[in-house]
Amino acid sequence: MDVAKEAQVSIATASRVLNGSTRKGRNQSYVKVMEAATKLNYRPNAYAQAVAKGTAPNIVLLVSDISDPYFASVSQGVVKAASERGISVTIGVAATPHEELEAVRKSVSTRPRGIIISESEYTDAPERQALQTELTQYEASGGRAVFVLNRNLPFPAVDDVGARAIAKLIVDSGYTRPAILKGDDAHRSSKERLAGVMEVLDEAGITVDPKAVANGKFSRTDGYAAVMQMARSGLLKPGEGALYDGKGIDSI
Repeated sequence: MDVAKEAQVSIATASRVLNGSTRKGRNQSYVKVMEAATKLNYRPNAYAQAVAKGTAPNIVLLVSDISDPYFASVSQGVVKAASERGISVTIGVAATPHEELEAVRKSVSTRPRGIIISESEYTDAPERQALQTELTQYEASGGRAVFVLNRNLPFPAVDDVGARAIAKLIVDSGYTRPAILKGDDAHRSSKERLAGVMEVLDEAGITVDPKAVANGKFSRTDGYAAVMQMARSGLLKPGEGALYDGKGIDSI
């Protein structure tokens, strides 16, 4: 606006010149705008220009809990990869489906290059359809949405193979009586991870004692409490009433 006023041209003309779309013949308007820009020490705002063109040089990452080691690791990986490509990352925290939907809506309004959602879906979340609609419209306008953990939605997803890898490590190390600390059943990822672990153990001929599966609720505090409760109940160490017909466990 200041450059346009100094050059005595319209804001639209000044914008076209400063954005590089009016250069042919170095016409009078071009010269006046460039002289005004030099006089005012104008510097273009690359971010604002990119947003106006629908290609903001940043991506948005949404996580459930930035203090959790898992999400902290995901965030670090995303930031590192984006930085290597000259892209900035805005990290948002959304602990519930409603917060996630609102965060996506706010993110879409800033027109980022991409949105990565690294959160575990609640299996009965009523916001599911609204989230899909928001992201579909966002992709139609040129953005890209990606999920970390598959939600069975029509968007790319990075599947979590960690649970299977852990189970295979247990098997390959010779352990046969594991206690399993799972996440809350309300989360899709918890069910998928547990199913992956169970499948690998089953393929190895290992039958898991039903009482050996405890809910840690995706929390270090709750996980510790669950294991301590099993210990106080005499389930972990060999003896009468212990898991696996009194043999106890050999891994967690």
